[in-house]
Amino acid sequence: DMAGNEVVPVNFNDYFSINITSVGVSEYGRDFGLSAFPNPVQSGAAVNLKLSEPIDRAVVQLLSATGQTMWQRDEARMEAGLHVIPMAANASGMYFLRIQTPDSSQIIRIAVVD
Repeated sequence: DMAGNEVVPVNFNDYFSINITSVGVSEYGRDFGLSAFPNPVQSGAAVNLKLSEPIDRAVVQLLSATGQTMWQRDEARMEAGLHVIPMAANASGMYFLRIQTPDSSQIIRIAVVD
């Protein structure tokens, strides 16, 4: 080219493949139909956690963006429907709500605003 770079002709009969690895919140196991509202939530308010199906032996955790456990509750059984998760006086920012059973885990993001 005009800048002095070597120009290599491309043969369009050649091909290439790209492997894409997902980076982010991981989930495994079955889907609990997990949702939370309101989202974003005001600091000091509560979040309503909705499950579409009951789950046994669950650990519910609210985690900070750095992974620190802000709140945790162990449940022998959580019925389908609404559950109230206290947000206490958490600072504004991104949090993660995790429900974990012996064979499954789901995480959703929750934004806290002032």
